[in-house]
Amino acid sequence: PYDTPTALAFEHNDDVLTVTLAQPLAAGAKVKLQVTYGGHAWRNGLIGATGVNWRSNGGTPVIHTFAQPYGARVWWPCNDRPDDKAIVSLRVTVPDDRDVAANGLERSRQDNADGTATSVWSSAYPVPSYLVVMHVSDFVYSETTYTGLDSTTMPVGLWAMPEVADQAEIDLAVTVPQIEVMAEHWGEYPFLDEKFGNATVFFGGGMEHQTLTTLSVYYVGDPWMQWLNVHELGHQWWGDWITMDDWRHTWLNEGYATHTEWLWAEHLGPDVLEQYLVDEDWRGWFSGPVFDNPSPFSWTIYAKGSWVAWMLRHVIGDDAFFEAMAAYRAAHGGGTATTEDLETAMETASGMELDWFFDEWVYGRYRPRYIYDWSNSPGSVLELTVRQVQTNTGLFKMPMNIRVTTANGSEDHRVWLEALAEQTVNIQLQADATAVEINPDTHVLCEIAHSSEPDLELGSRFPDGYDFGIVPGSQTATRELPLTNTGGADLVIAGIWPQGGSSFELENPPDFPLTIPPGESATVTILFDPSGIGRSTDTFYIQSNDPDREGGAWVSVAGNGSLVEDARLAVPTTASAGRTSVGGTAETHFNAVNIGGQPLAVETTVEGEGFFLGTMVPPVLEPGSTNEVIVRFHPTSVGPATGSVIFHQGDPANPLKTVLLSGAGDAAPRIEIDPPALSLGVGDDKITATLRVANTGAETLWITVLNTASPYRLVETNDLPAEIAPGSALDIEVGLVSGVSGTISGDLSIHSNDPAIPVARVPLRAHVSSNPVEEASFAAAASGPGLGDTQWSSRAYLLNPGTESLQTDLVFRPGDERESDRPDVGYEVPARSQRVIPDLVAATGASGSGGVNLRTSGTGLVAVSRTFASGSDGTSGQFIGAQSRDDDLTGDGRYLLAGLSGNGGFHTNIGVLNLGDDPLALDYWFFDSSGELIGTRRVNAQPGAFAQTVAVIARLTDEVIRGGYAPFTAVDGDALFLAYASVVDDASHDPTLVAPQLIGSDVAGVDLIIAAAAAQPGAGNTSWRSQLDGGNASDGERSVTVEYVRAAGTSIASMPLAIATGATLHFDDVVGGLFGETGKGWLRLSASGTGIHAASRTFNNDADGTYGQLIPALPISAATGSGTTAVLAGLSSETGFRTNLGLTSVAAVDSTCSLNLLAGDGSLIQELSVILPAAGFVQLERVLAGQAGFVGTAWATVECTGDGTAFFAHASVVDETTGDPTYIPAVELTRAP
Repeated sequence: PYDTPTALAFEHNDDVLTVTLAQPLAAGAKVKLQVTYGGHAWRNGLIGATGVNWRSNGGTPVIHTFAQPYGARVWWPCNDRPDDKAIVSLRVTVPDDRDVAANGLERSRQDNADGTATSVWSSAYPVPSYLVVMHVSDFVYSETTYTGLDSTTMPVGLWAMPEVADQAEIDLAVTVPQIEVMAEHWGEYPFLDEKFGNATVFFGGGMEHQTLTTLSVYYVGDPWMQWLNVHELGHQWWGDWITMDDWRHTWLNEGYATHTEWLWAEHLGPDVLEQYLVDEDWRGWFSGPVFDNPSPFSWTIYAKGSWVAWMLRHVIGDDAFFEAMAAYRAAHGGGTATTEDLETAMETASGMELDWFFDEWVYGRYRPRYIYDWSNSPGSVLELTVRQVQTNTGLFKMPMNIRVTTANGSEDHRVWLEALAEQTVNIQLQADATAVEINPDTHVLCEIAHSSEPDLELGSRFPDGYDFGIVPGSQTATRELPLTNTGGADLVIAGIWPQGGSSFELENPPDFPLTIPPGESATVTILFDPSGIGRSTDTFYIQSNDPDREGGAWVSVAGNGSLVEDARLAVPTTASAGRTSVGGTAETHFNAVNIGGQPLAVETTVEGEGFFLGTMVPPVLEPGSTNEVIVRFHPTSVGPATGSVIFHQGDPANPLKTVLLSGAGDAAPRIEIDPPALSLGVGDDKITATLRVANTGAETLWITVLNTASPYRLVETNDLPAEIAPGSALDIEVGLVSGVSGTISGDLSIHSNDPAIPVARVPLRAHVSSNPVEEASFAAAASGPGLGDTQWSSRAYLLNPGTESLQTDLVFRPGDERESDRPDVGYEVPARSQRVIPDLVAATGASGSGGVNLRTSGTGLVAVSRTFASGSDGTSGQFIGAQSRDDDLTGDGRYLLAGLSGNGGFHTNIGVLNLGDDPLALDYWFFDSSGELIGTRRVNAQPGAFAQTVAVIARLTDEVIRGGYAPFTAVDGDALFLAYASVVDDASHDPTLVAPQLIGSDVAGVDLIIAAAAAQPGAGNTSWRSQLDGGNASDGERSVTVEYVRAAGTSIASMPLAIATGATLHFDDVVGGLFGETGKGWLRLSASGTGIHAASRTFNNDADGTYGQLIPALPISAATGSGTTAVLAGLSSETGFRTNLGLTSVAAVDSTCSLNLLAGDGSLIQELSVILPAAGFVQLERVLAGQAGFVGTAWATVECTGDGTAFFAHASVVDETTGDPTYIPAVELTRAP
């Protein structure tokens, strides 16, 4: 859309970028942020160096990115979580002899003619943040082709380091066959419209970057490369196309990518698969559960995760399994999924309830240990007895394959082993069994021993229970390791040895070999003697005659050493951020270590100009823990800087420890661009706009590249490099090539020697309209603090009732002259829709009071606003509509503001918006209701600027004025402007807008209507009434008749009232006071000649003051006729508001009125049909929430039909707390600006 970018305030702390939007974002609405940043984008991560990694390969720079799991935020601004995928485009500028490889496809590569080239890569598929990739080097590229299941062809690319290019091409020739095999199992390759690629870089393993996997250059030539390749390929389905919803579900990524390896092994043959199963379970145990494993990227989530898939295939069958995976992919492709989603797919495809399976194998720990025996019973019945002997977890339920050898051959059977400590099953055979094998194809992850064999069981702590915790360095700790023989023959332990390090050993080891008879146990003691602070790990290897794994068993041990028993903090005394350019950013890192044996509660404070914490220090440092502290240094001046990091417990003045910080700011150029985003606005193809490039640094700024893409152009050619001295600036004018149309987005690239931002990119936006640009203005708007706790703001509604989108620019006009008419912000208003701007002034990036100009790409926009004060007790405000240029006031006219009040509880403000190019002076004459002159006032406004005088009557007199008025005129006959008055209740602070009326002999003031008036009780002991002010601005006495027309259409006419020249009539309660009536209706004023002016305020009066709305006096001739559609903008039933809708007939016949209530997007809320009596008044109360059940903002169309129909329509939006109403007049579609 056309919506133009604007600069926003932000904060950057603890790896979180907090941006303050110009206005609140509505539910479901979207915002696009552009963040300009720079720096050293590298940091140690959880499993590797994250961010942008640099390496020199024989003098050639090699750049690769890595981000798993939380490193994307290090090198690009993102919502760094796997469930928030994004459509990503990368624009990378590199030396022109370097190649770039990234996600998706390379859309363009442009030579910048300065030794650099810009490559643009993008993907049409959503990408999780940690899978966004950028690699740069002098790659050797080669390509093969994959032909999809539907015969679509796709490139399979290889970006290889030059020294390994030939071997890498040989190693990875297997890629296309692997894609073909996986497509048969997992479904078509998910990114068929783009590519699959591999890049070899100096990296420690593999990474499944979407459409471009990263492979270690060190594996080139290694037989393991095909397995690494197929694993990362599998991730394209499981991890990239479907991503785990959060990191607790990582096994969905890694387990299924590992199972892709198993599928490839299956493809290569049963012997390969059998060896793979052995290799994947070489230790005989996995630590922790598959789901939410406490050790990030534990081998459990890889290998056991694949075992879960393998066992699911065994439990539900291959057909149901792959059907489930297809349904899982169809349901979640392009998004994220959870373990529960996978279980649902498996249950649906199989028709089985699988909670028991997921409880055992996904959420649970470890595995069953089976001891079995068998015998033949009469009739060739096999009697099989199975015991579960594991002590570290519960009992398991699983189907188990049994292979029986008989004299007739072999038989395969399947039995269910229930969650029982011992179970006997009978199996009918064709002949007596001679041998029995359980789990012959290794479909169940378990330990199996025949009752005649020795069997080593390592107790309830195994395998995760040998963490010794925190042990002070002066002490030691021991744990007992039980060795139990659950088999039927002697278990002989040949020896137990630690595999590395010196912190763990056996205490008083027994003599080996150690024999343990069946059913008996022995115990050895493991001693932990910390060699220092921090974590120590080791593995004990046990060699025995247990036939499993050739008698090998492994026990993992760990512990943390501390120097002292209590909590104690250790940090360095100093840390230096080094030298960096002013305006740039550097980092220093150090460790905060709790060297004690107890948790340490700590708060961290940074002091010193330019120093900030880069990451949050945990509020509690666990015993023995090492916590990296990152401090950012952002110098604001040249020279040395000092600061400190204070670790304390609530009182920085009494620190536990202090780290003294140092750094230095170097003189450097500093680029500042105003505005940071440039809008040319709405206009024809000749529109231009100028931005200013300033040097706020201390050294010369050199601009080396100014580049825009067509259809944008630089209006003038700049000699490059361009020199900008400190404190100086360069203006750059941007335009368009001829012949373009519509909304056009682009950018201006500025390359400079600013070390912090070497490449700045300025977003450009314009809309070239084939229609003449329509101009209108809000005479006043505000955003800022008011009295007490109140806050002033202007809520605007932009309504486009037409059939084509409109683009609108807003230009804020404060009290000073603006140098540029450049748009502050622009909006697209789609056809038949209404946009809400919650804070009109703030949306332009400003604050304070002023007018707002609108420039729109065509006719038909209806713009209304409510300027109001909000506080704890509700809101009070006034309607201000946008006036088209046809409604502007001119220097040759004479105007009048009626119904003014001052002193005694009210004050009057007057305001003016100068629409001309020259200074404006307006002269006002203020009169009381008798026509006596109070005083005069001149208001001056700069060209294009706003001016307001507050409490103007109080500045002229101390007398209480009611029903006052003020004629005014411009000094310059060529002036063009808008003017208004605002009458404010001092108690409630409620303002009521007073619009100016033209004074002249051509004014048809003989027949006026005030479309609503009332005298009736309100809610909460309040009363509604209508104030009326009528005046005579002619040269002679006038006779005026005031007529009150009841809602039913009957009327009461007053006696003719004589008004002398310059005098006024003032009624505080015209309906109840003049006519003695209660109820509601409308007023008609008829005069014996021209020059009559009138104003009315309908308000409710309570203990806190009055809250009211202006009801303007309009000529009867302005009524809307039969068949003409009028629109009402800015309706609301949001929390705390209601909308009433009023229809006033000035016809002698009944009319039928059709009302369409429409939501902001143009959808129909409700259609109403109303009979409007002749000369009657109808008010629809709570028309949105009450009648239509709608909550939100809305708009409406009104059309009345009937011979001689003539009507006025208006809405009143009422604050439910204060009772303050805001009058909104209907606008005929044919009259919309």
